[in-house]
Amino acid sequence: TGSTAALNPHLEQAMNGFMLNSDSYLFPPAETQYRNALEKLNLYKEQLARGEASFYNRPDNLIPLLKAFEELLGSCDENLVKSKEENGDTVSTFSADNYYYYAKGVASAMAIILEAVETDFDKTLNARNGDEILHRALESCHHSAHLDPWLFVTEANLCGIFANHRANMAAHISHARFYVGLLAAALST
Repeated sequence: TGSTAALNPHLEQAMNGFMLNSDSYLFPPAETQYRNALEKLNLYKEQLARGEASFYNRPDNLIPLLKAFEELLGSCDENLVKSKEENGDTVSTFSADNYYYYAKGVASAMAIILEAVETDFDKTLNARNGDEILHRALESCHHSAHLDPWLFVTEANLCGIFANHRANMAAHISHARFYVGLLAAALST
């Protein structure tokens, strides 16, 4: 909301509800908190539709989201290119599979959110020449989201004739990270 705008109470309650750790089983149970958060988010959307709430599509509201996305993509990229785990063990086939599909899920969700950003922040993006940068970030997310190994994620040699799916995914994730960071920098000026 920036430094001068008050946060809508429904939106604040929704945000707090979504921050609950998904491993919370008892007090409060995650499902209940998420359900309540969705209800609060819907109340905010209804207020927006009636003109009783505001949505501020300024760069200072978008930049923190882009910075968080850049960090998330960086974490995915790191997991996709590493050959050793933190404990020194070689990345197992199961871990490679997990890293691959986690990155794919991040890219899929991020593409949907960035498409919403493209609509909600169109004037801001156009004013800062960020629309083309966002388009490239979206394109990279879509490429990542649509990579589908035939049977399973393979870890072939990078110079071999078989696919190295993590390396293929890492290329697109890395591009998305670059463009998201570039967009945050363009909006910061």
